[in-house]
Amino acid sequence: MELVDRDAIRAVGPRLYERFRMARAGSILRPDYWWDQSLGIVERAWPLPKGLRYVLHRDEQGEPQGYLWYHVEEKWNDRQPDSTLVVDELLSCTDDAYARLWRFACEVDLVATVRAEDRSPDEALPWLLEDGRAVQQHHRSDFLWVRVLDPVAVLQARRYLAPGRVVIHVRDEAGYAGGRYALEADADGAAVCRRTRRSPDLALDVQALGAAYLGGVSFRTLAAAGLVAEERPGTLDGADAMFRSSVTPWCSTWF
Repeated sequence: MELVDRDAIRAVGPRLYERFRMARAGSILRPDYWWDQSLGIVERAWPLPKGLRYVLHRDEQGEPQGYLWYHVEEKWNDRQPDSTLVVDELLSCTDDAYARLWRFACEVDLVATVRAEDRSPDEALPWLLEDGRAVQQHHRSDFLWVRVLDPVAVLQARRYLAPGRVVIHVRDEAGYAGGRYALEADADGAAVCRRTRRSPDLALDVQALGAAYLGGVSFRTLAAAGLVAEERPGTLDGADAMFRSSVTPWCSTWF
């Protein structure tokens, strides 16, 4: 673990984030101006937190694998420290970096509470602690919207955890994505998708396709809500096995 300045984070942050983005469904691009604004290198419309500190994690070979930037809201009660450490950004490309960065945040002197926003819904932090109940989620809201415009391109762009075939009938009142699409994924996760006239296995609106696309919600859950119709019995389980994701989709970037 190394305490560094913001220039060091600016130098290595983009390539670390790109590694992270390619492994995490739901992550979006961060242009150069995002880094310059977020780190306060250029003028921004909202104030930068005071007293920002930066930490870089390196592996045993000295290669950066994650970083943390944070600030402390200092508070004392009856001469006892009651400060809050606010995690402004914690990003890791390995499990070891994740655990070590969180440990650093939790061991800063004179801090009673650690607060972090814009974190993943499947955060592993509780499982790192002797008492997982010390971690409490105070708020949860949607932070990612997917609107499919070209089902052929979209369905071929992602990878699938299980091989399979499914014909999806998409309804789109706006006229962009409507039609029937035959999707076939192989054992390596690659897929081919094309328009078809075959009878559909599943029928759904484009909003439901967007919800299921990243693997964060199952077709069976959407079917229970009346948003997906199983036109061929037994299709839901096979489609869910194809579309599920090994990680929960997460967008950590304001847009």
